[in-house]
Amino acid sequence: MRNSIGRRAPISLDEGQRAAFAWLARRHDDGVVLARRDISPWVAAKASHRVLVGHYLWTHDWKERGLEVDAIFDVGVNPLPVIRRFGVTWVLIDGERGVPAWIRGARPVARFGKTEIFSAGALEP
Repeated sequence: MRNSIGRRAPISLDEGQRAAFAWLARRHDDGVVLARRDISPWVAAKASHRVLVGHYLWTHDWKERGLEVDAIFDVGVNPLPVIRRFGVTWVLIDGERGVPAWIRGARPVARFGKTEIFSAGALEP
C-alpha cells in the first residue's frame, strides 16, 4: 500500500526493529532519532523519541524535513549538517531498507538483527 507521497509504509515490524525500539525506549535521554521516513513514525510511537519526520500532522515543515531525510538515506547526502542542526542523538539504520555509504565503517552501539543503532557522535570526523 502506498501513501499520498508514493512511499511504501512498513506493514509489520520485524523482531529486530521491535527490539531496537525497546532499546531506545529504555534510553531516557530525550534524544532525537534520525531514521528513514517510513520507519520514523514507528520510532516516535514505539520508542518515545523525537524524530525528524513523523506523521504529517506532527512534523513542522513536514515536506522539507521529509526531503532532507530522503536525500540522506536514498541519495547518500552527508547527514552531519542535519544531525547538528536538529541535535540528533541516535541514528537508526534498518538494513532491510539498505545501508547508506555514509554509515559504513561506523560502529553501532546496539545491533538487533539487521537493525542497528549508532550514536550520532560516532559520525563526527
